[in-house]
Order: sequence, then C-alpha cells, then structure tokens
Amino acid sequence: MKLYRLSLRELFNNKAFCLLFILNLGLGLAGFVALDGFKESIRETINKRSKAVLGADFGMSARRPIKDEEIATAQEMLGDDFKQTTMVEMVSMVANKEKSSRLVQLKAIQKGYPFYGEILLEDGTQLNIELEKQDPKIWIYPELIRQLDVKTGDRLKIGEMDFEIAGVIKEDAAAGISTNMAPRIYLHHRFLKKTNLLREGSIAWHSVVFKTPGVEEQDLDDIKDQVFEAVEEAEVRVFTHKNASRQMSGLLSRLNDFLGLASLVALFLASVGATFLFRSYLQKNRTSIAILMSLGAQRYQTFIFYLLQVVVLGFLSSLLAIVLSFIIVPGLGNLTKDLFPFDIQYAITIKTILIAVAVAVVGSLLIVLPLLVGLRSIKISMLVRDERAKTKKRDPLFLLSFLPALGFFFGMALWLSQSLQVGSLFTGLFFLSCLILAGLSIVIFFFLEKLSFSKNLSLKWAIRDLSRLKTTTMVTFVTIGLCSLLLNLIPQIQKTLATELDRPDESKLPSLFLFDIQEEQVEPLKAILKKQDVDLDQISPTVRARLVEVNGEGFDKGKGVGKSLTREEEREMRFRNRGFNLSYRKDFSKAERLLEGTKFPGPFKEERDKIAQISMETRFADRLNFKLGDKLTFEIEGVPVKGKIVNLRKVEWTSFQPNFFVIFQPGVLEMAPKTFIATIPSLKLERKHKLQDELVEQLPNVSMVDVSRIVERINEVILQMSWALGFMTLLSLISGFVVIYSMANHQARARIWEIGLLKAVGADFQVIRYQFMYQFLLICFFAMMLGAILSLIMSWIFSSYLFESLWIFAWKIPLASILGALFITKIVTGLAISRSLKQSTQSLFSR
Repeated sequence: MKLYRLSLRELFNNKAFCLLFILNLGLGLAGFVALDGFKESIRETINKRSKAVLGADFGMSARRPIKDEEIATAQEMLGDDFKQTTMVEMVSMVANKEKSSRLVQLKAIQKGYPFYGEILLEDGTQLNIELEKQDPKIWIYPELIRQLDVKTGDRLKIGEMDFEIAGVIKEDAAAGISTNMAPRIYLHHRFLKKTNLLREGSIAWHSVVFKTPGVEEQDLDDIKDQVFEAVEEAEVRVFTHKNASRQMSGLLSRLNDFLGLASLVALFLASVGATFLFRSYLQKNRTSIAILMSLGAQRYQTFIFYLLQVVVLGFLSSLLAIVLSFIIVPGLGNLTKDLFPFDIQYAITIKTILIAVAVAVVGSLLIVLPLLVGLRSIKISMLVRDERAKTKKRDPLFLLSFLPALGFFFGMALWLSQSLQVGSLFTGLFFLSCLILAGLSIVIFFFLEKLSFSKNLSLKWAIRDLSRLKTTTMVTFVTIGLCSLLLNLIPQIQKTLATELDRPDESKLPSLFLFDIQEEQVEPLKAILKKQDVDLDQISPTVRARLVEVNGEGFDKGKGVGKSLTREEEREMRFRNRGFNLSYRKDFSKAERLLEGTKFPGPFKEERDKIAQISMETRFADRLNFKLGDKLTFEIEGVPVKGKIVNLRKVEWTSFQPNFFVIFQPGVLEMAPKTFIATIPSLKLERKHKLQDELVEQLPNVSMVDVSRIVERINEVILQMSWALGFMTLLSLISGFVVIYSMANHQARARIWEIGLLKAVGADFQVIRYQFMYQFLLICFFAMMLGAILSLIMSWIFSSYLFESLWIFAWKIPLASILGALFITKIVTGLAISRSLKQSTQSLFSR
C-alpha cells in the first residue's frame, strides 16, 4: 500500500507528463473505443429488429420451392407449437399505363406474414394481405410514386397481369441493410403464379418461415444445424432470425473491419508517443530510482513502483477515450446513416467500457515493458558518479520484452478484421511500411547534412540535430509517414474505384443487364433489338445445378454459415452452401483472361473426349479448395454431368458483363433446361428508357437492371465508407501531431541548458525558435511526401491486383495533405517549445 501511495504522489508531482500521456493515449484509444461502441450499437439495434426483419423465428429458403419432405424435417424438429407461412421474393419489371417501367423487388406473401413487426401504410393502417386475397392488389414503396408518376388506385402491370395500387408503405419492419437497387412491392402469394413470372430457371427465392413460441432462443441454433444436416441438398439455406440479421449487416461488417484496422493505427501511433513520453520520464527520474535503491528498495519494487503508475495512467486514458467516444460514435453514425433503412440508437455499453479499460491498461503495460526491463541497468553508483542508465544492447530479456507488444498488436489486428488473411496482410504491410520509413529517414537526413550548404544558421543547426538525434528523428518520421500513408490511401482508392465505375468516354459498361430470358424468347429479343437498331452485346446461357461429387467423393457442404471463426471460413461455408449457375462458351469474354491451364480445344465430342472440360474462376476455386485436374460431378434435373477443371481464369467483375464461376466447354449443357442473361451496350438515356419500356411490353417476364443506377448506388456506398474511414484516419493524424508535440516539448526541455547558453552568447530568439521549427518541418515534409508516395504505390497494388481496375493518380489529395500537415506542424511545434524558449537566461543558470 505504501508503494502505491508513493506511485500516486510521484504522478501528482509530474502533472505535465501525466496529462500529456493521458491525452496522447486517450486520443489514440478513442477511435478504437468509439468503433466498438458503434458496432455494438448497430448489433444491438439489429438484434432487436432481427425477428421483425425476418418476420419469423426460423426459416428455410432456396432458388426453388421447398419440398414437402424438407418442410416436414423442420416441423418434426420444431415440435408441435409453431406457425408457418410461405413467401417468394424476386425482382421484376413493372410498368404504368404510359408503359414507363422500373425494376422492383416483388415479395409475395401469405396469411400470417409477418409474425413479428409491422408493415404500416401511409393511411395509418397495417397491411393485412388476407383482406385483399380475392383481388389483384399491390402495396408499393413510396419511391415508385415518383418514379412512375402513379398514385393509390392506379394500376401497374406486373408480368402478364394488372394490379391496383391499394396503398403506399410508410414503414416496413422487414426492410434490411443492403445495397438493393429496387424498391419493394408486396402482393398476395396466389397472384404471383398468374403473372407468369415464375418460369423454369427464373431467379426467385422461395422461403418457408416459422414462428416458434415453444422453442427457447438458445435451442434455435441447434435445431438449425440439425435441419441443415438432415436436408440433403446444399442449395437449401436454413437460418434463424439471428443468422438473417448477421447476413443483413454483412456490408457493415466489412466496413467495421476496416474501420477497426484504421483505429488500430491510431492506437499504435499513440503507443509510440506514450513510449517516448515514458522513456523521457524514466530518464528524468533515473536519479530518484537510484535513491530508492539506496534506501533499501529491491529492483522488483522499483519495477512495481512504475508498473503501478502505468496502470493508473492507462486507466485514466481509457476514461478519456470513453468520454470522447460519446462524441465520435454519433459522428460515425451521421457519416453512414444512408446505409441504414432505420434509426440506430447509439450508446456506449458496459462491455465496450470494460474492453476500453482492458486494452488501455494491458496495452500500456506491454508498450512500456521494454523500458521497465531497462531499469535493471540502473545502479546506486549513479549517485556518486556521472553515469547514464542504459539498456544493454544485447540483453536478451530486453529484446524479448518487445514480443508481447508485437503479439498484442497482431492479435488486435486479427480480432478487429475477423480475418487471418486480412489481419496478417495488414500487420505485415504496416510493419514493412514502418521499416521502409525508418530506413529512409536515416538516409535522407544523413545526406541532407552532408549536402547542406545553407547559410541560414537555424536551418543548419536543425539539419545537424536531425542527423544526430536519430531515435527522435526516426520515431517522429515514421509516425507522420504512417499518418500520410493512411490519409492518402483511402481517398486514392475511392477515387480509383469511382473513376473505374464511371468513365463516360471510354466505358465498357453496358447500358442494361437482362436476365430471366427464356430459351424461346431469345429470337424475339433479338428481333426487337434489331428493329431498334441495337446490338445484343453478350448473351449467355445459365443452367442451374448442384455439385454432388468432387474426385469421386461426396461434396461436403459444411456445417452452415455462422459457425466459422474467420471471414475466410465464413465465406467458404457460404459458397459451399449454395447452388451453382453453370454456363458454356467456346472462348473467353473480353472481361476474362487465362491464368493457368489450357483453353478448350473445341466442342465436347463423346467419341473423342473422355470427360468434359471446365473453366473455373480462380478465387472461387481457392475458396472451395479446387485445383487443376479436379473432377466434379454436377446434378442437373436429376441427371449427373461430369467435368474436369482444365484452366483457371481471372474475371473483371466490374465489367458488369455476364460472368460465371464455372463454365463448361460447348457440347455438354446445350440440352439442359436453361435461361439466358444478356447485356445491351451503352445507350443514351432517352433511347435506353424507350427500349426498356418496349421490352417490358413485349417480354414482361424479362427483368432488366439499369447499370448506371447500380454504379451510382455503389459510388454512394463507397463514398459513405470513405468518409467513415477518413474520419478514423483523422484520429490517427491527431495522434501523430500529439506525438510531434510530445517530442518537440521533450527536446526543448532536454536542451534547455543549450538554449540558455545560446541566449547567453547573444543568439537571437528567432534563430533558436526556427531551429526547432525547421527541424520538425523538415521531418514533416519528407515524411508526408514519402507516406504519400507509399500510399500511391499501395493504391496501385490494390487497384491492379485486388480490384483489378484502372489506377488513377489523384494528385490534389497528397498535395493538400502535405501543405495542411506542414501548417499544423508549425503551429504544434510553436506551442510545444514556447514555454522553454521564454525562460530567462538568469533563471536557467540559477537552478
């Protein structure tokens, strides 16, 4: 207890150090705490709405009607106390009386749906589908009122049937988080078949959902797994309302992962600053440590003495971070509000507070552990001889003491990204960037000193100090360089993606994407386009199949999404639990290129070829652990079809052309039941709308996606994400400037005698002041410039290999960041050194 009181007294006597340490670490931790609060708020809101979003407790769905025996399996495991209903969801075109058309999402429901939540209409009533089951009526989202210029009572054509608009939906509890491009329409299930939209191969999700008041919440997941294992076909999804909410927030999960990594950078930079501050604090108090030891204190007691101080400082830093998070969390909410169809109740939970305290305290202990280990080198003889406490350069324990902090950083990266691949890549690139920046800082300032012929005394002294104070220079350089890297990387990628998706002069993007084209409609479609003098850009057959065997063994569909630990495992399970859309063509499209293997030799001939050949998209093959030479057996309408993987190809998905994961060589699937998808090349707006309206009139079951609207929505989402990521990066930049302030202040205090001597011999105040100014401005300029260059290199790598898109050099972003950073550095440095420079020469020498 006495040691604890002494620790607190020591902190109280070093108020400036304590405040700076708490401010530095608190700012760095604030982003991490705020992000956890942000995620918890979203998770809590979605969990509360999960039953309403699904409209039920439990469900099954597939791209075909759920079989009676599959429903019976679920009923048996759910017991006797349940209610069930059926629904179908699909996209289709609708048209008004003027034949103007739009893409919509149809949701055909039956009595009882939704079991939870409400679908409220603008007249204040609740949608009750059974009241209108005798008449063909629909309930529409308000966007369609504007898009189609209609009102309640008007009629819309869906497929081959006309419907009366019975009401406009004001609130839909079943609205989820998505990038859906189409507004929703509700109709009774019995009318969907009459529209003649549900044809062979049509893209539609058929679901059976259950209300299970007799089943405990904790038992639903077990029942889900049992039903999933009992159902033979992999394409049948089995889920609870919690699974549905997790899938609903999938987009935000990715955003949160990358926001978490950005917050981790801020925490790392704050840790660098905290380490530097604590190092200065220990150097200042090395005599006090020697005195404690001379009074009988053991080395372990001095270790505990400062360990207790670190715990207190870490705890107080967490409190500051929690307070700041109450401001940051609503800010993140405002930046991403357009991604949510409902209001999020933002709050900081007890769980978030406990995590903040744990990370702050444990992290503080780990980052100062090497410094505390260095206390072993302090000796009592320092009191009678002029000795400096130095850590032995080759002390194995000192070197090993860095490992816990590195392991902690890597573990945090894995936890925040929920991905071994992303976490490892981020950590590797991060430390590689640190090494590059550290190495370049030494080289730059070494040559700068050698080549300096400046007659400016302040600049000359500044360059001299930079090459001599290697540790301070390197730490500051790396800190600012990393800030520059992050600050420029995110908007650079955003600019590249936005440009790739919107290149009006040289765009290869199609104007319309058509799907659900029946085989007998291909020729009429071509005739309509020919009449309009429009070419059909690309048309591809789609054959629905399921994978049953891989190399002679049954295909393992996994244990269902939601049981995996990492994003990669979750993605693999999702890909295993799905049906397959197969296609065939003789050669690659313009959006594809061969990576490995050989191209198809030509059409399959049974008398010549032993087995059909397959081309597979490379990333899809990786996710399912497929490789060249693997033999796959698909089942199409009960008929087995075998093929061998002979090549892997890369697909440019942003082309928005018909692309497939699995393609057979011609001569195998031509007789299978199929539909077609196609694209129409870029057209002017008026001509595109005219063609779309005529196609809806002539081929009402064919659905069309306006690609320009998809691109616009994707750009909106990317912009929202980039604003949120930029917001988190700003915290990193603030942490970096706190580090600059700490180091400038430390240098001014450490060299206070030198400042006094310079004043005593007549050095001008401005000369001394600008010595410090030039020192940190030079560091900032070169670090920001190199960080910007690294960001351009990394954005080029991401654009070329991850997004497979054209790289765009956005020169205004790095230029603005460098000029802005120089301006702020000048202000921060001036504030940091002002007090030390203002002390009179007499007071300095009277100490």
